[in-house]
Amino acid sequence: GIRDYKVTGVQTCALPISPFVIGLLDNHKHNSDAVLERLRERLAAKIEGARFIRMKKPEAGKGAPQAMLDELAARCDTVVNGIGD
Repeated sequence: GIRDYKVTGVQTCALPISPFVIGLLDNHKHNSDAVLERLRERLAAKIEGARFIRMKKPEAGKGAPQAMLDELAARCDTVVNGIGD
């Protein structure tokens, strides 16, 4: 399952980019969707006005299609590649 870790010293912040768009790329492994959802919840609570774009690779054993990576790069300010298992 997913562990809940206490993070200290982190403050809610407003970033100069508004809205700040965070891409969440699911690597298609077991539990990666749950890991990314928990991360999304935490980031949403800490980054005022953040928006999220979620995508899922078609297969765990292969890299993400170039078109998917290009779309994330074009639409997001940063991207997190989620790892499950």
